[in-house]
Amino acid sequence: MEMRNEFKKEVWHKLTSDERSYFIAFSQHHGIPTNLIDVTTSPLVALYFACEFNEPLEVDKEKELGFVYLFEDNFIDITNILTKFKDEIFLDLYAYNRNNILFDLSNLA
Repeated sequence: MEMRNEFKKEVWHKLTSDERSYFIAFSQHHGIPTNLIDVTTSPLVALYFACEFNEPLEVDKEKELGFVYLFEDNFIDITNILTKFKDEIFLDLYAYNRNNILFDLSNLA
């Protein structure tokens, strides 16, 4: 959060309204850690980013491993929900139904 806030102070005045609306995605694109998960239709792109390391591996190498997951073609667009809860960890919201997130998700289906 601290790194993202510092980045925001530096670039906010230069951003378009779309970039401001989706600042978390904009930050992730510029290398700032976020709680977002990248999704692509290209397995090779996924593999590249899963294997790319910005820093040397730590003693606990498993913390630094990238993963590639395959999904079926049954997607829903949760962009608005991620934007609404931008400072929350989505999987925690979902797992514990915090902020009644399951209701928001059911309205998308």
